[in-house]
Amino acid sequence: MNNFEIERFNIYCMLLSKYMKKPTPKLKQELESVRNGLIPVKYLLK
Repeated sequence: MNNFEIERFNIYCMLLSKYMKKPTPKLKQELESVRNGLIPVKYLLK
C-alpha cells in the first residue's frame, strides 16, 4: 500500500463511523466515491 491508499482507507473509516452514527444520503454518496477511488477535496485539505 502506498500513502495515497492508506490515506484513502483512513478517510473511508472516518466516513463509515460517521455514517454508522447518523446515516445520510450525502455521507453514503461520499462513502461510495471514496470506495471507488475518489477522495473529496475537503478531506485532502485536512
